[in-house]
Amino acid sequence: MRSCYSLCKYSHHCPEVILERQGLQGLDGKGQWPVPQCQEREHLSNRKAFAHSSEVANARTVAGYILNYSEYKELQQLSQLSRHNPADPCGVIFGQQFGAGFVRPDAEGTELEMMVKVMINVKPETYLEIGTGKSTSWFPLISSQRAYALENSVPYCESVLKSPVVECLVSQGRLQYVCGSGVNPDGTPLKLAQNGYPAQGTNISALAHAYVFAIDTFGFSQLDMALVDGRFRVACALKLLNYFHDESVLLIHDFWTRPQYGDVFRYYDLIGYTYSLAVLRRKNPRYLLEDWRMAWKRYLHDPF
Repeated sequence: MRSCYSLCKYSHHCPEVILERQGLQGLDGKGQWPVPQCQEREHLSNRKAFAHSSEVANARTVAGYILNYSEYKELQQLSQLSRHNPADPCGVIFGQQFGAGFVRPDAEGTELEMMVKVMINVKPETYLEIGTGKSTSWFPLISSQRAYALENSVPYCESVLKSPVVECLVSQGRLQYVCGSGVNPDGTPLKLAQNGYPAQGTNISALAHAYVFAIDTFGFSQLDMALVDGRFRVACALKLLNYFHDESVLLIHDFWTRPQYGDVFRYYDLIGYTYSLAVLRRKNPRYLLEDWRMAWKRYLHDPF
């Protein structure tokens, strides 16, 4: 096992560096953040790289979520989902696909392990995925009674919807999938680059309206968990403040490689991290800034 510290001691992309710049306190209350480890695969129940909020007395750490997983010691055992619920046809499809040629979500090993284990233990009844892909065949099946997904690239939407697991979830009414591609004022489709980023000359305001505002169209009143891994990540994360309750959990991917995401710490407490994944919870209402309900509007210019 090698330490990441030598690799990111002088980088602005490391969790402990970003958090220090944000003026947040660390695990011991003195700004001493645990050093992330760089081994290819870590068993999270054996590590202590989790932050604890000193602002909220009853804040629970992610470490508390992931200690009791004797039945999920190895991530590969997710292939047995259909055995856990033999009556679930979507789970059967998932189990049949697992094995040779099976493609897992685009996440580093420890990130995927943390996301899966947190979801399994939190058991969210309502789950939203902003930015879809291979994960849409996993997380709605694992974690939710009711799942929602939001994407902004029509060709990519069509590709995701061809997944047999996604098709099954949609047909059963367990997954509501929205493609918020957006149109120009004249009704023509917005031009997008790779991965749903705006192309040169794209109307950013129209794209933001179609994407971020689409969160309001699902019809849920509360969310137990959300994964933000698409466009307008800060705006989406702050928009979700209006739908989270005190125990809701937010996952943001690619968090530590994009310093501008640090603005979410004004409204969220960090309760855990690994690699580029941040696990957050909305601050106690006593510590939320007065503008929290509308803060998302300040970030509609940033599609990253």
